[in-house]
Amino acid sequence: MICVRTPLRIGLFGGGTDIPDFFLERGGKAIGFTIESYIYIQAVEAEINQGYKFRISYRKNEEVNSAEDITHPIFREVLKKYKFDNPYAFNTISNLPSGAGLGGSSSFTVGLLSLINKIKGLNKKNLDLAKQAINIERVILNEKGGWQDQLHAAFGGMNVFNFSKSGNISRTKLNPHPRVFDDLNNNMYLLYSGKMRVSHDIEASKIKTLNFGMLSELHDIANQAEDLLNKKDCTIQEIGKLLNDSWLIKRGLSNKVSDTEIDNIYNNILNSGAYGAKLCGAGGGGFFMVLASKSSAQRLQETLNKGQLKKMSIDLGGIKTFEL
Repeated sequence: MICVRTPLRIGLFGGGTDIPDFFLERGGKAIGFTIESYIYIQAVEAEINQGYKFRISYRKNEEVNSAEDITHPIFREVLKKYKFDNPYAFNTISNLPSGAGLGGSSSFTVGLLSLINKIKGLNKKNLDLAKQAINIERVILNEKGGWQDQLHAAFGGMNVFNFSKSGNISRTKLNPHPRVFDDLNNNMYLLYSGKMRVSHDIEASKIKTLNFGMLSELHDIANQAEDLLNKKDCTIQEIGKLLNDSWLIKRGLSNKVSDTEIDNIYNNILNSGAYGAKLCGAGGGGFFMVLASKSSAQRLQETLNKGQLKKMSIDLGGIKTFEL
């Protein structure tokens, strides 16, 4: 049995500027990191004919004899791309739910590509895996959205991704001062908003009414954030302020990004004394990323149902493969 573990991600700054409609005209920048919550994909080769070629388990179970017959779109397109013909059973599990704004779909796609490459004895570079995942999700399946999720999943750790007007991608590994890293890592929480959403619909609404002015402001904030995170005297309060500034712009990109319920949660977070917060991913639901001291987090937790606030940590290991 082979198992691939792929981390989920938090996009800190620049989300939206990684959409080709924007960056091919003005350039883009996305800053973020992967977290210690993961998607696991297991694969085991069938030793005898069990009446089907592929058994795929996720929220549903599928037993089919051809990749063409697979309902799950990513499984179908990845197996088709590699002309995968060996009889295998695949199983997928995750620490956190899909539709939560943590890049789960892209982490899954990158993880599955890595798994199939491992089975076939191929050694793809991180950028190649990310580009393959982008092609499957954004081109073949026509899922709307940016490119940073696939890149974060493929590289892992803390990164800055720049997107040029010519379509090139460059990656800079973010190496904040150890004190800055510890401050960030020790004061981060995930807060569940209480509802899931379909990111494709939200991203499509943003692209339909693409606001170049707001996205340019988000690009400027990402540039400021990169400079700030590389300073030895950077403070968690400064990061929190930029996080708030970017969220207030992001929520104006589409009327699907926020609503009264989400605004009330955000205000509750700030009233607890948190340094800053933003809704992860496309918006509309899922998880808030919260920067708060332990005392502020405790005050916030007291206003919530038990279990809604989760401490999180940065993952620096990236994709891991295990043979069992």
